[in-house]
Amino acid sequence: MAHERPITYIYRYPEERPGRFFFMVPLRELTTMRAKIFGGLVCLVAVALVGLPAIAADDDSDKPKFKTKQVMKEAFKGPLLKKVAGGDGSAEDAKKLHAMLVALSKNEPPRGEEKSWKELTGALVKAGKAAVEGDADAGAMLKKAANCKACHSKHKPS
Repeated sequence: MAHERPITYIYRYPEERPGRFFFMVPLRELTTMRAKIFGGLVCLVAVALVGLPAIAADDDSDKPKFKTKQVMKEAFKGPLLKKVAGGDGSAEDAKKLHAMLVALSKNEPPRGEEKSWKELTGALVKAGKAAVEGDADAGAMLKKAANCKACHSKHKPS
């Protein structure tokens, strides 16, 4: 009589095991478990492929470096704008002022129309750029563009 090979089981519980196998499952269940693990990994990779570009697209490079309140406090209420417009500011002061004015133009207006905001802040950015480049008319341009009443009457929140 030929010796039949028994069905190979790898036992789940230690009390069921005849030998030294520990915490194993029958082969049939093992293949379905492998299929479930493989399916789970495929889903995980799919979620990663869909989610990573969305996370990468949420880039902070478009966000302005300074908020509107910070620009108002440091540049307009502080001495920075007056120093640069008066010709007493250094090149670093002019660069810092220009960076703040660019950030101000990227911010959303607290109130009023976007078009008006872009026009007013665009004039400020242009004057700030002239100050960085060392233009002789930069001081007059800054004083004219930094008209507080013109901007605040349209855009300052109540």
